[in-house]
Amino acid sequence: MCSSILSSLQTAVLAGIKIDSPDKTDTNTMEHIIELLTQFTEDPNNHTPAAFEDFKKLEEYCHSLRLKLKTSCDAAKKHLDAEERKATTLAKTELKRREREEETVRRRASADLKKDQKKSLLKLNKLLQKPKTPLSGKTDKQVLKWALVGVRKNEQAAAIARRKAERFVKKQQKLEDAAERKRANAGVPKNGAYSRFCTWFQPTTEQIVEAGCKNKRDYNSHVWSTGLEAQPGLCYDVWDDFKKSPEAPWIE
Repeated sequence: MCSSILSSLQTAVLAGIKIDSPDKTDTNTMEHIIELLTQFTEDPNNHTPAAFEDFKKLEEYCHSLRLKLKTSCDAAKKHLDAEERKATTLAKTELKRREREEETVRRRASADLKKDQKKSLLKLNKLLQKPKTPLSGKTDKQVLKWALVGVRKNEQAAAIARRKAERFVKKQQKLEDAAERKRANAGVPKNGAYSRFCTWFQPTTEQIVEAGCKNKRDYNSHVWSTGLEAQPGLCYDVWDDFKKSPEAPWIE
């Protein structure tokens, strides 16, 4: 009996079988092992010093297996934590880079606006100055024509400067909105399971077009939300539980 339990444990743990998996139909399940242990201890024929010593050996063996399992789980968690920290660091670095680029664009736009305003003011000032040649000898109609031309050019220059200023304000607002979105998302760890799924999942162009998606990224998001059809290696009951579970082939 004890050797049978040891054999079951060795097969279940060392061979990589999920002991407590609900999909298991053979006898290598934790429930069956517990049943064997119970039968062993309740059987009066096993109430002997030899059986007791065998049971102590089983305890020591189980303890060594538990340590191995703990080491494996700790290593997996450490790897996942490292991946999340790496993703967070990359997100912060990318945010800072984009902020620097946006600040450079903002400064250039501001400098260009100042240059345009200065040019417009110089033109206005030139138009408002008296002509170098005196107006003496000019008829009233000629003087009026000169004045109207100056006023019209003045209005045109002012309108151009006003439109440029409005475009600059809109551009500034878009940059500020984008920067605010980046700041709001800073430090938020990425979905590691989804990222690994995107790397693992390789749809065809026909599948993407048939689903009505623009590209693979949109199709990945669609499939991640709705689920893949059940197939070998993808047998599940609830997609939202399965896609982030260790049973998913992309979670390794």
